[in-house]
Amino acid sequence: MAEEAEPSRLSWEIGIPLVTNPRMLRTFALVTALSVVLVVLLLGAVSGSQGDWGAVLTMTKIFALVGVGLFLLFLLVMGLVFGNRLRTRYTVDDEGIVQETVDKVGKVGSRLAVIAGILGRSPGTTGAGLIAMSNEVAALSWGGAFRVDAVPRRHLLVFRNAWRPIMEVYCTPQNYAEVEALVRDRMARRRTAERVESKSPLPQYLLHTALILVASFFVLLAYNEFDLDVLVPMIMLAFALATLWLIPLFGYVVLLTNALILLAFAAELFEESTSLCRRGETYRQYEVFSDSDWAHLVAALLALGYLSWLSIRAVRGKLLSLLMRDEGDAGRWRRRHSIPSSPKPLTSHVPPGGRCPGVLQRADADTFDAGHRRAVSPPRRRRMPSAASSGPAPYFGGSGGIGRGRRSTSGAVETSIAFGPPADVGTAGPG
Repeated sequence: MAEEAEPSRLSWEIGIPLVTNPRMLRTFALVTALSVVLVVLLLGAVSGSQGDWGAVLTMTKIFALVGVGLFLLFLLVMGLVFGNRLRTRYTVDDEGIVQETVDKVGKVGSRLAVIAGILGRSPGTTGAGLIAMSNEVAALSWGGAFRVDAVPRRHLLVFRNAWRPIMEVYCTPQNYAEVEALVRDRMARRRTAERVESKSPLPQYLLHTALILVASFFVLLAYNEFDLDVLVPMIMLAFALATLWLIPLFGYVVLLTNALILLAFAAELFEESTSLCRRGETYRQYEVFSDSDWAHLVAALLALGYLSWLSIRAVRGKLLSLLMRDEGDAGRWRRRHSIPSSPKPLTSHVPPGGRCPGVLQRADADTFDAGHRRAVSPPRRRRMPSAASSGPAPYFGGSGGIGRGRRSTSGAVETSIAFGPPADVGTAGPG
């Protein structure tokens, strides 16, 4: 009896539980808490630079209550509006995994949030709606870098990169074992789990986040000392954090704001004022700077230097944002890994007991989509010097075929070194 062939594509729909799902509750609670912390840090840096630390404490209490209210509102909406279920379709095939939100209530709700945010001039509401719309379809490619953790009790497969879960696949009790077997087989073939980084990048990004906050604090401190408008430094702070965590190209905005800040400092230094003690005499502001003023200015310039360095690295692609790293780990764009994503390396054949000069030997480079490989070199001819030997020389082709060569009038053996089907290989002409 023939063995049943393994399926290459599985697709199903399922209603994901929301209010009764501990993982969903924990995720939304974490997102809400991080949002509150981010707002408090942004506004607290401004108030703290002005010495108003009491306002920071008051602000923290207010936004903590707002976060609790948002969490309770989430429970209410998910229970009453969505009926504690979010209809989702999953597709697993040879390319990867696709997760699609097919729930009509969810799609209508995200679009209404965008419209309400635009009409009410609320960037937060508009942004939340746009984020929900962008997450209606998500995908993982086997060419990425992630591992899978199985939760049989919940019929759940959790895909993680080096620092967080990047997708959760909810299966039915009937297809769970089949889906897990297909996923593990495709990941083993593409060596997906072997490309996961051994260390989490999160500590590095938290360190840069702390340095951005400290640097921005010193810039704001200088602005407060020189009685300047703090709007530009606040924009700089927001976009510096966005450059690190979201989109590296925001670094251009940081560089622009840094240039504006430098111009503001220069204008303050060389501003001409009339002396109150000596009538008719003028002076530049830097001529009457105190040691404290110079200290604030130097600290601000060092802070701008760090922010500029970070932004230049980001826009030049040497520092990926954490979001872009996650996109690369998911296989949504090409990212170089130490382990190639092809099932096995492509190497040329070498005769036993020796090495054929000129034969290409290399491992296949990173592959983004299944079935796509880097094109190899076209057929080429190499002249291999030889002693006074006669007879045809063997051809060692990239596909393992044996070609043939002949001796030229100059006494050198000419051999074709090609990477293609052996049937296409002929004898070489004179060099």
